[in-house]
Amino acid sequence: MFLQKYKGLILGIVGAVIGVISWVYLKDLDYI
Repeated sequence: MFLQKYKGLILGIVGAVIGVISWVYLKDLDYI
């Protein structure tokens, strides 16, 4: 039961981290 509750939270955190990393990566590529 706990896994289902935390699954959405973990997916949200992972999605946010991937979004920030990809945004910073593209931002760095823009300067090159």
